[in-house]
Amino acid sequence: MRSLKGIIAAGLVCTCVLSLTGCGRDLDAERKALNEQVLSQTQEGGEQAEEVKPAYNPYADEETSFDASHWLAHVEGRDYGSQEPFTYQSKLTGTERIALVMFPPNYDPNKKYPVAYLLHGKGCAYTSWSDLGGDTILANGIAEGVMEPMILIGTDNEVVMPGEDVNRENIVWENEAYRRFLDDLTGSLMPYVESHYPVKTGRDNTAIAGFSYGGKLAMYIAFKRPDLFGSAGGIGTTAGLTEKTKAKLIPDFDTFRLDEKVGQFKYLMVTTGKKDSEAGKVSEQIDEELTDQGIAHLYYRGPGAHGTEIWQDGIYNFCKRLFH
Repeated sequence: MRSLKGIIAAGLVCTCVLSLTGCGRDLDAERKALNEQVLSQTQEGGEQAEEVKPAYNPYADEETSFDASHWLAHVEGRDYGSQEPFTYQSKLTGTERIALVMFPPNYDPNKKYPVAYLLHGKGCAYTSWSDLGGDTILANGIAEGVMEPMILIGTDNEVVMPGEDVNRENIVWENEAYRRFLDDLTGSLMPYVESHYPVKTGRDNTAIAGFSYGGKLAMYIAFKRPDLFGSAGGIGTTAGLTEKTKAKLIPDFDTFRLDEKVGQFKYLMVTTGKKDSEAGKVSEQIDEELTDQGIAHLYYRGPGAHGTEIWQDGIYNFCKRLFH
């Protein structure tokens, strides 16, 4: 079992990087206090559950191990859902853009499902999470009672304007192309998904996550629009959000702050590979800043470097704590 850290009481300030025994603090007590706060928090704007269920606390489960050979395997006779690409008209670009919908096993079009929007990294595509086996991990998780049924949307989160020269070697251009996705997502893609597929609406039923550049973007979008996204995950998040990440490339983002109107996220996760020389330090700094701001979150270091192993590990640990 890998250790869990970075789950603290709201308003607590500590400038050191945390460990389970760091700073001479009683983190067990702090975590318990935060858990009680999260459990009692009233979520606003979400679609009410059809029936009252016992409150679920995603931070109570400290287990983050991931067995790829198990969760990525296809079991004979098991339903693995289906998927299909679709196009939607973008108000931002004035063109059709593409995305991928991944349906859960035993999909019923007459039933409504929560939805998770999955973002890709630099130079990747809307099919990236399917290519990584994200839909297989979800199907196995649902079949074994680890995950809740949900619809996944693979996005094309690099937004190129008509007539614009693509220059992925220019980090400022690339960052702007990704930043635009906030407007495309909220103004065009989400309305299309909500009108064409049986998804529940409201922040309680909507999540966003991404890997690498997409992890940075997912965190950016979640903190810009916490009224829409109740859960978020940054997997191997690259630099560019805050001063602490050494490369402040998004000009309208200063730091991680909670929106007082909605409070804590239902679930917030930051993870990186133990051998990730590209984004490992960035994720540690994000963990530290979230902690300084009193924002509840799961932070852990998984296996591997900046690549497939931690992407798969991360999506498993993200999805298994969603929408319970």
